[in-house]
Amino acid sequence: MDVELAPIMWLKPHEEVKPRNVDTLHEMTLRWSAYTKPLLVDRETGTILDGHHRYQVGFTFSQMNKYTHTIPAASPFLHHGLSPI
Repeated sequence: MDVELAPIMWLKPHEEVKPRNVDTLHEMTLRWSAYTKPLLVDRETGTILDGHHRYQVGFTFSQMNKYTHTIPAASPFLHHGLSPI
């Protein structure tokens, strides 16, 4: 699967995040100076399928773009509860 940059304003979060987890991930991202995984996103709608906490960390860094894996909504990964990452 390809990794692409997507404008953060195109991405559509829909899950609640735990502030403590966002803070922990923010600290780890600073320590590593990098993200370790891209967001998993529906290619057609921009809906975030996995990575809501990473999305929130992007806002704390005022990022304009996020690295994403995009997949079609009809992907067999979604129908079987599997993660392609």
